Amino acid sequence: MAAREYALLTRAALDAGATEHDIDAIFDRLKAKNIAQALTTS
Repeated sequence: MAAREYALLTRAALDAGATEHDIDAIFDRLKAKNIAQALTTS
């Protein structure tokens, strides 16, 4: 995911009332998903 996409996702989450903790959890899940995809497609 590109930096611009992270910024847009962060802005949307904040606008929806998410906390910094919520946003960190979202990004942790996205990172885990990306790692899992990389491992299964290698």
